[in-house]
Amino acid sequence: MTSPRCLWPAYKQLLRHTESPILAGPWRGEVGFEALYWIPFLRRLMKSCGISPDRLIPITRGGAAAWYGTSTGVELYDMRTPQQVRVENRIQHAKHAQLKQTHWTPFDRAVVKDVAHTLGLKHYLTLHPSWMFQRLMPYFASEMSLHALEQDALFDPLTVPALPVGLELPEKFVAVRFYLRHTFPGHPQVLNFAQTSIEQIAAGIPVVLLNSGIHADEHQDVIVKAMPNVVKLTDLTDVTPANNLAVQSAVLARAMGFVGTYGGLSQLALRLGRPSVSYYHEWGGTAIAHKHLADALALNHGIPCQVHKLGELPLLQSVVPTLVVA
Repeated sequence: MTSPRCLWPAYKQLLRHTESPILAGPWRGEVGFEALYWIPFLRRLMKSCGISPDRLIPITRGGAAAWYGTSTGVELYDMRTPQQVRVENRIQHAKHAQLKQTHWTPFDRAVVKDVAHTLGLKHYLTLHPSWMFQRLMPYFASEMSLHALEQDALFDPLTVPALPVGLELPEKFVAVRFYLRHTFPGHPQVLNFAQTSIEQIAAGIPVVLLNSGIHADEHQDVIVKAMPNVVKLTDLTDVTPANNLAVQSAVLARAMGFVGTYGGLSQLALRLGRPSVSYYHEWGGTAIAHKHLADALALNHGIPCQVHKLGELPLLQSVVPTLVVA
């Protein structure tokens, strides 16, 4: 049986030589993969095949369709509840030990069918994330060069969402979000570091916490005690499952930079052109290829993207002098 990887050149020709709308998704995975790979994959495809953005209809969640730069997008949480999406992700993880959408699932097919019905589409094509994963999996496994990756991914900036009406931000501020994941566990010393870091930043500049209060994945926000010069995003505007990523990214794109847990939001900051400083406790379970890509993009675009291991900070602090820039 011919593998999807071998079928890709033929499918690209079909996409190129038809005018049918293209339903791209549904994307229900991690923010970092969406920002670093899925959107660049679609943009390279559109450029290389001469596909108009008007044909592409991304299906994603949390208002993230705003990042794609297309005229139309479909909100996954309008089609399914966040709980239904979480359950599907857990089922997939139980079956394949990963959240990567490497195969069509009955859930994904049903969502696409419902989207087509909702939009009144009788003729359409699909672009499931499995195409991207088939193409780029060798890079994730460190078996593909960055140059080869760029043949399938175009790393131009993400489209910045508009701020919600009525949302007022400080003139200058830092966006912060510390959350728990396998590389940033809830150990007392880790939680204390997050709290102290926010206090130190807030001593010099306003802080906007990007904590959305939305339980959309396995990540749990670090609870931050009230302190001067720190405001929660949820105190500034209404945040819902259907807009939480759009709102967070709209604020993040207008911040002086991002500080928090290493992961999807720090990678999103980079793709939005914002400097970031992020932290991890232990690296295990995270592919080094993603950091290599972030480092390369940071160098190529002149956007600081600092990633530090908590246990190494004392060494860094012991040798780096105070720098005063005139």
